[in-house]
Amino acid sequence: MTVKTPKEIVLELIEKSTDATLQNKGRVYTGDHFLKNIEFSDVMDLVLYYISRQPDLNEIAKIEKYDFQRLIEEAWEEWRKKVEKQWEKFYEIDGAWNSEPGAGGGGMGAAEHYTVLYPGFRQHDYLLAFFLYPEDLPTAHGNWPAYRKYHIEQLIFPKWRREMHRKKLELTFQLAEMVCQKMRQKK
Repeated sequence: MTVKTPKEIVLELIEKSTDATLQNKGRVYTGDHFLKNIEFSDVMDLVLYYISRQPDLNEIAKIEKYDFQRLIEEAWEEWRKKVEKQWEKFYEIDGAWNSEPGAGGGGMGAAEHYTVLYPGFRQHDYLLAFFLYPEDLPTAHGNWPAYRKYHIEQLIFPKWRREMHRKKLELTFQLAEMVCQKMRQKK
């Protein structure tokens, strides 16, 4: 029996995804703006999914949420320098951690917006607690099983399935692997 790598698992799930789940979620998810643009959140969703499939997740995810955020930022910066010329039209690649100036502290950058409003790992002290959150325990925020199933698998994987995103998908796997390696070095 051949054991699949995390990348093979994710690629298989992306290929199995269908647009039917997009249509069930509403018109915004079937429009060109959603389907043709890969944003910071799409990249990070794939990175989190990739991390969740690591065979040593119980070891590498014993990282405090703020240490994980710093690690992501560091990996992003290294990755950005390697791929920015290959990745066309990704306006968030340079300024993902930049917040906008303004009254009351300004607006959030893409990274802050994602970590505050999306998957909910900031609700847990450790990243592992986020990934091991019980599927049967309801919560409005911080539930990896629900976020994985209803957001990533139903909305984001069909988007990544498109041929126009193949090159970006491979580049994103590079980031995901960089993050995992940094997590292994940290433990």
